[in-house]
Amino acid sequence: FFLMLSGYVLGRAFGARIAAGAVDWTSFVARRVARVWPGHLMVLAGFVALVLAAHAVGFTPHHADLFQWPTLMAQIGLSQAWGIDSGHGWNFASWSLSALIVCYALFPWVWRLQARVRPPLVVLSAALLLLPGSGALCEAVLHRPLWDLPFHLGVMRAVPLFLTGMALARFAAQDAPPARAGLFLAAGGGLVFIPASGRAI
Repeated sequence: FFLMLSGYVLGRAFGARIAAGAVDWTSFVARRVARVWPGHLMVLAGFVALVLAAHAVGFTPHHADLFQWPTLMAQIGLSQAWGIDSGHGWNFASWSLSALIVCYALFPWVWRLQARVRPPLVVLSAALLLLPGSGALCEAVLHRPLWDLPFHLGVMRAVPLFLTGMALARFAAQDAPPARAGLFLAAGGGLVFIPASGRAI
């Protein structure tokens, strides 16, 4: 849901300006990276300092395999979720930031493409079909659920969710639906996503 929400928020905040050509690809991606990379590096540097200090006073980690120096290099570059298995460890939860860098790079192009498709419900329907389609493909090829892919395949996990969030943003940008339609959409969304979340947990 974090990845889907990221696509939704960016769509609502930047979609109109991207479609109008007011924001170019380079400046958009540079601003997104500038928001996540420095903070990530600060946290990672603090983590490394903590591990080194603990080692200096005689404490060793219970899982030393999670603190290998080659793994750290991929995390510094935020490339650990781009398909190359460099091992996981250190701040391994940052795989989502690594995957989002790719999503940010795709956002301007995909938004301009989907802005040409009318009505927005067509885009949303396609995105909602993309989710189970991606899941079925992962099961068939990789024999693992989409939400349980290894960290180095994080991009494959993130992109369908991010694109769904973008489609939701495009759909939400139009006039609000009638109250009954809103209740129907809320109930339908719950029926679809709550069981999926339960399986993921």
